[in-house]
Amino acid sequence: MSLIERLEEEHREAAAALERLEAACALALAGKARSVWGDEREDALRVVCAIVHGHAESEEDIVFPALQGAGMDALLATLIAEHAEVRTLYERVRTLADQDAAAAHWTEPARTLRGRLAMHMQRENLLVFPKARHLPAPVLAAWERR
Repeated sequence: MSLIERLEEEHREAAAALERLEAACALALAGKARSVWGDEREDALRVVCAIVHGHAESEEDIVFPALQGAGMDALLATLIAEHAEVRTLYERVRTLADQDAAAAHWTEPARTLRGRLAMHMQRENLLVFPKARHLPAPVLAAWERR
């Protein structure tokens, strides 16, 4: 599997996790017991953690630098800023979840995280990955050496 194929697969996994996170939010806000939604939230947050850390690093360390100067510099700067924003949102949700905060406290930032990450991944899927497929093989091979 190529780097770009792997990143796309991770986006699909993250999208599914974001749906599970939304389901957990809805159940928590409906007053359901934590035993009903807690595992779903934790599973979703594990996947999101992998996206906002390792996945984003692969993009920032390998894909984005290789696309610099290809007329995408402003977009790439925006995507890097979005990575930072999503990491901050994730850490806020994680902290509130770890504190066992009331549903009203963790669900709002979780829903914000869901929306921002979904929009970000769509932008990468539509604007970055199609161009990245044409990167020279040595650039993409750097990922395999990591």
